[in-house]
Amino acid sequence: MPSTVSSPLCTICQVSIKTQEHFLLACSLKSAVWTGIWLEFFGTIPLPSVLSNTFQFFAFPPTLNPAIPASSVFGLTILAIWDHHWSFHFNSVPFLPSAVLHTARKSISRLCSELELDTP
Repeated sequence: MPSTVSSPLCTICQVSIKTQEHFLLACSLKSAVWTGIWLEFFGTIPLPSVLSNTFQFFAFPPTLNPAIPASSVFGLTILAIWDHHWSFHFNSVPFLPSAVLHTARKSISRLCSELELDTP
């Protein structure tokens, strides 16, 4: 696809060269999403090493609410980032961390509601 990729820079932030780490974590707009989710569900600001370990080894910190699985918070956040990333590329929808956070929170909330149905 050389005709469609005109620059090695991230198309979302326009600052850094695209790498796998940048795509998932280091892009400033995606990093803002991870920071927001981490603060809300884990109670800390994620260090880059913590996020990297989470991606590489699925080493999740405990959530503030033990009823919410950390792996689900992580997975649904990736899904929201992925969805908004491709909406940016294919539909020219701006990649806004607040919109991504809203999508992730909505998915996590839906999951929590479904999990509550399973409890006796």
